[in-house]
Amino acid sequence: MRPEEIGGVRELQSCAVIATADLNEDYKAAVKGALLRLEPRTIVDLSSIPVLSKCAVPKLNYVTMYDQDFLRLIDLNNQHLASKLPLLLSDIERTLPTAEVF
Repeated sequence: MRPEEIGGVRELQSCAVIATADLNEDYKAAVKGALLRLEPRTIVDLSSIPVLSKCAVPKLNYVTMYDQDFLRLIDLNNQHLASKLPLLLSDIERTLPTAEVF
């Protein structure tokens, strides 16, 4: 949703994800206002440059992809996926000979 599409009703059980490359100051203000109205349980900011700062939304759980907690979860997920890598590689090796190349 765009910030202007977010209503005025609080959604305390929701999770907001910000996934954008860069925002101008007006749009940052609109996003901040929408999030303060929505009051989601968690805000995950996947932007290459974080859109907000923790001091901008002090009472909300705001996590960027650079926060240690987020990085630790990514590391745990990667460890979990690593155990599946041999099976994936085996499937690829079996499939490649039968695949047609165009």
